[in-house]
Amino acid sequence: MKHAILVMGHGNQCAVLQKTIDILDNKDIDFFIHWDKKYKKPNVTARFSSIFFVQPRLNIVWGTDTQIKCEALLLKKAYKSPKEYAMFHLISAMDMPLMDAKYFKTFFDGKRSYLGFDDNDKMVETRVRYYYPFSSINFRKHPVWTKVIITSNRILRINRWKKYKTIAINKGPNWFSLKREDVLKIINSDLTKFYHSYCADEIFIQTLLPQLNTHQDNDNFEALRYIDWKRGQPYQFQMSDVNELKKVKNTNYAFARKVSNPELIEKVFD
Repeated sequence: MKHAILVMGHGNQCAVLQKTIDILDNKDIDFFIHWDKKYKKPNVTARFSSIFFVQPRLNIVWGTDTQIKCEALLLKKAYKSPKEYAMFHLISAMDMPLMDAKYFKTFFDGKRSYLGFDDNDKMVETRVRYYYPFSSINFRKHPVWTKVIITSNRILRINRWKKYKTIAINKGPNWFSLKREDVLKIINSDLTKFYHSYCADEIFIQTLLPQLNTHQDNDNFEALRYIDWKRGQPYQFQMSDVNELKKVKNTNYAFARKVSNPELIEKVFD
């Protein structure tokens, strides 16, 4: 059974990604990488895995529909590969594996998907109901713009979701491990309803695949991701966390985020 690791990357460093590739380097595990157009394409290598850089390269802006377009691009490129991957795993270039290649291949059987769901906050509907005209503004860095856009939508009584009122909006982490059947549902869907939105990368897949909700209390555990939101937004694991990460290695977490020091990965897998 073959796996496609879908990587959303940016920046001028790729050392963490290279270590991730080193750990999962296997003839049955390939990497599809999208690297933000603003940065030089990195040089990463593997002995056994195939590495594909997807085109076209997009200018990714946090909180905008460029993230949805990037995920869709990665899914389509990998799905249409003649290798017919059974599982598709979305990570960032700052994620690290928590399974070695042998355990990874044994854990995933291609019969079920892993997607996180969390409780919708009172503002979640405004992410897709309102119209956000810009795909070039990082709303996290420009909260005033966000307030202006929301206020304008309220005054104009805009509700883009009215035509989809029978579709429940769901939310969760944007990282996932999906089986082939569920990926096909995504790439065959009309994603334009999620464009010109706010942080809808945390909405569109959960909304398209509501049947994957296992109603657990830990949305990151549902997605097999080890993420700490108590110590950061999210917390960036340090060398002092080696023992913590070793305890969850080769268990029920496929990846941890986020990591900036490749030596940490080496220590965890030492």
